[in-house]
Amino acid sequence: MAVGKVSIDLEANTAKFEKQMQSFSKKMDKSISKITSGLKKIGIAAIAAGAGLGVLVKSAINTNDELSKLSQKLSISTEDLSALKFAADFSGVSLGSLDGALSSLTRRFNNFAKTGGGAAKDALIELDIATTDANGNLRDINSVFIEIAEKISKMEAGIRKTALAQDLFSKSNSKIIPLLNEGADGLAAFRKQAEELGLIL
Repeated sequence: MAVGKVSIDLEANTAKFEKQMQSFSKKMDKSISKITSGLKKIGIAAIAAGAGLGVLVKSAINTNDELSKLSQKLSISTEDLSALKFAADFSGVSLGSLDGALSSLTRRFNNFAKTGGGAAKDALIELDIATTDANGNLRDINSVFIEIAEKISKMEAGIRKTALAQDLFSKSNSKIIPLLNEGADGLAAFRKQAEELGLIL
């Protein structure tokens, strides 16, 4: 892809992101009521039986500000980050590890898109991860992450799987593998659960 084209795509993504952030404060005001409504749907007995569910809900409220800052940093919508955080919580992956992994992936993916090289080159080529969508625009990192998760989840545990994760997310962020193992369907299922509980910002 030409550098000029990538620059235009990045500018377009930034404009789209800024528009999304304008509505974030309104969504923050609604988050607690949405969570309450979601909890009523699954019932008090189910809540009592759900190990750690109350903790997760409280954590979701307390980390709204963190997600907002991370959203600005990575140019990923708060909706997508909320869904990934919910899945990460159940996969034993901390928000810090998710932040580190997505930050590294963003840098390495954008570098590969611009130059055709970089630390993630071989991994992206091996996994056949496209840098552009059907319209020729630079892909958003959330969709890239989900595709990577789908392909890595089908690999057996071992040196090669770990090596690919390290090439994509850096060696220090290989703790992201349990989340990747959920695959596209697993991540979609967690997102649906988060939506039903009102945890998507």
